[in-house]
Amino acid sequence: MAIFKNFKIYNNELCPCKSGKKYKECCKIKPTKTFPNEKASIAFIHKLFRKSLIKTCVYDGCAAKAKDIIDAHAMQENKILIQLCENDEVYMLPIKEKHPEILSFFDGTKEPIHFLELIHKKNATVQNCFCSKHDNNLFAIIEKAEYPFRKDNIEQLFMFAYRTFAFEYYKARMMPSFFSKCCKEIPQLMKVKKIVFQYRQAIKKNEELEHYKSIFDNAIKSKDFSQLETYTLELPYNISFANYCSIAPVFCLDGKSVWSIKNGKMKRLFISVFPDNGKSYVLISVFKQDMDVYKHFFDCLRNSNDELLIMYLNAILPFYSENMIISPRLWDFWNNSQRMYVNFMVSETSFEKHLIEMQKNFIAINRFNYTVNQDTLDNMKVNLFKKIR
Repeated sequence: MAIFKNFKIYNNELCPCKSGKKYKECCKIKPTKTFPNEKASIAFIHKLFRKSLIKTCVYDGCAAKAKDIIDAHAMQENKILIQLCENDEVYMLPIKEKHPEILSFFDGTKEPIHFLELIHKKNATVQNCFCSKHDNNLFAIIEKAEYPFRKDNIEQLFMFAYRTFAFEYYKARMMPSFFSKCCKEIPQLMKVKKIVFQYRQAIKKNEELEHYKSIFDNAIKSKDFSQLETYTLELPYNISFANYCSIAPVFCLDGKSVWSIKNGKMKRLFISVFPDNGKSYVLISVFKQDMDVYKHFFDCLRNSNDELLIMYLNAILPFYSENMIISPRLWDFWNNSQRMYVNFMVSETSFEKHLIEMQKNFIAINRFNYTVNQDTLDNMKVNLFKKIR
């Protein structure tokens, strides 16, 4: 069956190391690389990951050299991050800076986990994916002080979605290179089913996002910002976290499944969450050409109350996105148990099990007409949208 092809590298396919040889003639027959201990192997893999993060501008046609690529922020440092900071720091996953820790669980399994740590705002949400020219020109309308955010400004809505996409695209573009390096340097990894599956998924995601890149590129060049449908949630206070992600959720607010794969490609939403000078916004965007997939999803958004949407976002955002930026004010408000819960959510531990349970909860809410209100949110294990001050 086709599904099993995702878990194995076949003899006659090209080797993932990009040598141009068949797998059976290349990395399959290489000797196993040994390490003195598990910690050393994780550190080596993280080193390969860092080597994969090349400097490049993702703007279509840009030929900027590495020296012209800047530390671009997915969330603007002096407009959004500054509102979350304490002592110029926020909590984030230090994925680029540190390799993960290996935790052993009661069932004998082991999982690599990054824990959220304090990161200076100048290093938060940073990737080397734009040159200074295109970073400044493209995002001026959502970053410069002279352009206050307006939820009816379609160019601003478009650029928030594009910025989210661009940073997700950059990471996806780097992953095939990472797996190629892993195959070349640690050949035994490509005999592990889980690793092969992740490699196949990385290739597929990269192809899918290339499709979206061409749509975004053409829209920017033609200045046609009307191709997106955006639902905006406005809150009358500053939230204490921010997030950006490009995802394909598996269920709607009413618990019904979303069949996001069409013609073999996954259709995605582009989500930005941020505080903005006394207010906060959640922007959920989709290309209008994908509304056949997400029509019911957006109908649920329009027909639900704000509390139900907040409950839903609390359920999915930490698991779908590693791009959580949390203010120390919110982090300090939580107790140790809540902080550990957030760490495990963001590290995607028991990902599928969590989503199944959450979907059941939203099915029950819809079926029995439960009312989700502020009391419901106050009784949640963790509420990212908690008003701190």
